[in-house]
Amino acid sequence: MRRAIFGRVVVLLVLALAICAALCAVMYGAHMARAYGSIPAGLRAALPGVIFAAAVALVVAVLLTGVWMRGVTSPLQAFNRSLEQAEDGRVTLKPEEYQYEELQELAGKINTMSADIGEHIARVEDEQDKTGLILDSVKEGFILLDGSQKVLMINQSACAYLGCDKGVTGRHLIYCTRNMQLLDAMDRVVERAGEKTSVDLLVSGKVIETEFAAVSGRYDSAGGMIITMTDATERRNAVKMRRDFFSNASHELKTPITSIKGSAELLCSGIDLEESQRSELVRRIGMETERMSELVSDIILISRMESGEPTGTEEAVDFTALVEECCDEVAPIAEQSGLTMHRALAPVVLVGNRKNLRDLVSNLLVNAVKYNRPEGQVDVELREEGDNVVFMVRNDGEPIAPEHQRRVFERFYRVDSGRSKQAGGSGLGLAIVKHVVDSHGGTIALESNAALGTCFTITLPKHELL
Repeated sequence: MRRAIFGRVVVLLVLALAICAALCAVMYGAHMARAYGSIPAGLRAALPGVIFAAAVALVVAVLLTGVWMRGVTSPLQAFNRSLEQAEDGRVTLKPEEYQYEELQELAGKINTMSADIGEHIARVEDEQDKTGLILDSVKEGFILLDGSQKVLMINQSACAYLGCDKGVTGRHLIYCTRNMQLLDAMDRVVERAGEKTSVDLLVSGKVIETEFAAVSGRYDSAGGMIITMTDATERRNAVKMRRDFFSNASHELKTPITSIKGSAELLCSGIDLEESQRSELVRRIGMETERMSELVSDIILISRMESGEPTGTEEAVDFTALVEECCDEVAPIAEQSGLTMHRALAPVVLVGNRKNLRDLVSNLLVNAVKYNRPEGQVDVELREEGDNVVFMVRNDGEPIAPEHQRRVFERFYRVDSGRSKQAGGSGLGLAIVKHVVDSHGGTIALESNAALGTCFTITLPKHELL
């Protein structure tokens, strides 16, 4: 800056010299006027000198002014360009490149401020990254809107529920979804001045609980809104299954209890009954008691399985011997119905829960016998396929209709309710089979038609005992 001041002084001196030269020319003109005897003649004689002096002074002043201006503006322009590069806090100025001490000092201060701004920007970006990481890691959807319903923040779960991506940030919510339930609920929150609203959205067969909460004046003068989304499908299904379970269990228990109560009342009423009638009532009480005991045992077992409670320890199980044992137990019942059992059992050892595996085999064999046709056949096959064990049970009973095949593994579900009750079924056998298969990491397949009959095929991994 001192150079700029010096340049200005030089220009002023040149202008002063030009004025002095002009005055001198005028005085010389006056002298010439006296010499020529008239003022006009003297001025005409001095005019060329005045014009020449003024022109020389003007040219010198212009040249010096241009040099001075370049000396002043060039450093300022270079400084301005450096500031434009340093405005994001990532580029630093070099004070030694500037001609003026004042600019050098200013550049140093700007470097300090730029470094502070850069650190602040880095902290803000780091906090934004942390916030985004936290929000993306939660299962619940999260959307933050401003007063004009533009998306300020959205996480991955919300994007998955609405079928959009994070590119909608900064745009109106309508670019996220066309779900009118959600948009209408958002409008109701606005109309009711921030009253919380909750709706259930049906998205791809899932129930999404969506809550809307207003944020008053936080992000702009018009306020904002927070939308949270939770997948409630499993919870709703669990509640429905629990309700159906208790309803069905109560119904199943009521039937044998009613039968026992009626038989006991007849026995205790004092009515003169024949011995055969008394024996029949006692037999019915015993049969219904046994049925109720089995039902309660099955309910307890399936409840423990569903809760994840361990029902025993894993061990190396001679699966072939276990299947033989179960076949021997149901053989007398099969003989009473004139059924023929064919066994094709390869030697197999697998790791699993012996009690649960026994329940699996027993339920399949009992069902194959109970729901077979008279003089029918039951085929039992056990073999190894690589690292898996395949257990198959087939009977000649009436085929299960396709609309029932999807549901036979549900608790208390019966294809033919009257026939199942007559045979003493509780509707829990195949549900227990399914749970046992799932707990052992296996699969179960059902094939049923008029030509084949009904065939259940279980595939279980052999594993290794740790």
